[in-house]
Amino acid sequence: MEEFEALKRNILQDYPRLGPDDRFKFLCGPDNECFTNCCADVNIFLTPYDILRMKNALHIKSNRFLEEYTSLNINQKERDKTISTPLVVLKMGSPPEKKCPFIGKGGCTIYENRPLSCRMYPLGIA
Repeated sequence: MEEFEALKRNILQDYPRLGPDDRFKFLCGPDNECFTNCCADVNIFLTPYDILRMKNALHIKSNRFLEEYTSLNINQKERDKTISTPLVVLKMGSPPEKKCPFIGKGGCTIYENRPLSCRMYPLGIA
């Protein structure tokens, strides 16, 4: 538990939270040097709703989407090996870039149906 608290402190130090009176402005687009850099070498966990939206946008069945675009990780609690949580993660492309499979020259090809973590960026970094 002590490690977890230290991790939380480090995250809040590196990524301070916005306060009620703080303002935030963010603009992303092809004119930015960093355009689509946030879409590479990252773990994007998918919710069931994300999967539905994405597979519908691609006009494919769920099983095909899961096989082609995701990997399944099992998160087990150390104390109780009988409890496990499946985590569906979006597969990134090949090294060295490891880009999201839905990134094209113009940006996200499924932008209107992108996963929640992408919708929350950059506010959800930590």
